[in-house]
Amino acid sequence: LEFFAQRLSYESVVFHYSSWTSYNPCTLENIYDNLIYHEYPLDEQKFIFCDSEGKMNIISCSPNYIWSQSEKSCILPD
Repeated sequence: LEFFAQRLSYESVVFHYSSWTSYNPCTLENIYDNLIYHEYPLDEQKFIFCDSEGKMNIISCSPNYIWSQSEKSCILPD
């Protein structure tokens, strides 16, 4: 797997890779509708980012953060 770090915001450094094949929300229709961020159903500390080529990237939030689909961001849990 190819890993690389990317700074998404000042509070989160994430590591992502595209290797999960059992579910892929990165359809052309979703990308055209700008639906590029999705919940990762197996771990609340991760989310799916769809790139412009339709590749699915599973991204980890920073430690202690969880993904909020409504905020489209990693947040501290309540």
